[in-house]
This record gives sequence, structure tokens and C-alpha cells, in this order.
Amino acid sequence: MNKIKLLFHRVDGIRVSSPFGLRTSPITKKQEGHRGVDYSTGGRKLPQYAIDNGTVINQGRDGTGALFVEVKFDKLGYVGQYYHLDSIAVKAGQIVNAETIIGYTGTTGNSTGIHL
Repeated sequence: MNKIKLLFHRVDGIRVSSPFGLRTSPITKKQEGHRGVDYSTGGRKLPQYAIDNGTVINQGRDGTGALFVEVKFDKLGYVGQYYHLDSIAVKAGQIVNAETIIGYTGTTGNSTGIHL
């Protein structure tokens, strides 16, 4: 299934705006390693969903001011990180599934626009 569809339950106007790996930072304009994949939502604050059954292991605000949620997906074997949220809809320790809204796309922390 399409990753965008899993994350947002829709695909209209959502695109990868910055892939994983080396990139020129939109903030510092310097070459850097990007540890995630950014999805632009076309300026819309959209709900973001858990991609599978999991457990929220951390949530809050990081050192740059970004609101974030981390979800451990045991079956998938990794921790999903949802960053730059406008708001958080889950709490640490909460069990989630593919119908659970994790939060809403935002532009908190080091960000140049609304995205995940």
C-alpha cells in the first residue's frame, strides 16, 4: 500500500518534499544528512495516522521546538517518528492502530512549512 495513504488516509496533494539522505538544508543552506522523509501536505494541517499496531513510546517537544511522537511498531521492527506536528492526539504508553490519529501536520521546530 502507498506510504502516503497509510500516513494520511488520503493522497490528494501530498508529496515527498525532502527524501531521506544527503540534502541541502532549507534552513542553513548547507549539505547535511536528513534522517527522515518529509511529506508536504500543500499547506494543510491534516491528521496523521499510525501505520500499523504499535505503542507510543515518547511524545513532546524536541530541542528545536518541534512537537513529535515516536511509535514502536513491533511487527514492523522499527520506531516511527512523527515530527513538526501542530498538535498531538496520543499519550506515551497508548496502544495505537491504523485508525488512530497520532497528531496533525504542522510547522513546529526547524521547519519551512506545514509537513510531516
